[in-house]
Amino acid sequence: METYALKSRLKSMIAARRNSRIVRYVADGAEKYLRAYNNEQNWHARYNGEARAVHTIASAVNGEVLDVGANEGQWASMALDVVDASRLHCFEVVPQTFDKLKQRLGPDTKATLNRFGLASKAGPIDFFFYPDSSDRSSCYSLNDGFRKEKITVSVIPGDEYISQRGMREIAFLKLDVEGMEMDVLQGLSSSLRAGIIQAIQFEHGPAHALARHLLKDFLEFLEGYSYTVFKIFPKTFVKVDYDPERDESFVGQNLLAVRPEILDRLSSAF
Repeated sequence: METYALKSRLKSMIAARRNSRIVRYVADGAEKYLRAYNNEQNWHARYNGEARAVHTIASAVNGEVLDVGANEGQWASMALDVVDASRLHCFEVVPQTFDKLKQRLGPDTKATLNRFGLASKAGPIDFFFYPDSSDRSSCYSLNDGFRKEKITVSVIPGDEYISQRGMREIAFLKLDVEGMEMDVLQGLSSSLRAGIIQAIQFEHGPAHALARHLLKDFLEFLEGYSYTVFKIFPKTFVKVDYDPERDESFVGQNLLAVRPEILDRLSSAF
């Protein structure tokens, strides 16, 4: 009881001095340290563990690689270090961003570039394009101080695309669609049920607060299709043993969902 009272008193002393320049400096430093420690808000694919994820799986597993939310091709360019371009399918809904994607991968690329996105239903949707920060573009309008342009873009269900292409195996599905991750997954329900998508990398971040999708929602959805979910770190993958107090955050992180057969084959990496 005395220990609890002492801890509470120390917390109160810190909170009471929150306007102190020194206390603010320490708090800001501690917050940045913890975000780095938890690999949050680290979006550079070559250094944050995303490269390791796709390299580990796509180099050992047959099938296509889908880059949904390809933006200007940053992730695609990195994936091409290990994936033959003929296996890569990129999806980018914003015309201006799509043009930069096409330019980055080159006019002779063998990758399939799609100027539409994936969702649960086909049709046009409203979308907010960030001219000065294209990676933030989303169907959700965040009050983040960035300039936005409202446009209309096209989407189709992923199951429809996979059926049209006659795909039998998908080694890796990367999702970075700023809040629409669950919508895309729901449009892939038949493929998920059939077990043809071996691994899924997805982002969970601020836009999910508007989409009202907790991490728990993703875990329950994916575990229903026999996936195990891991947090991505630069040199390891850490299984999510869900704790709402610890794990629910909209700060921004990347996760990896993996089929059991892949876990068996690549057990040393996990």
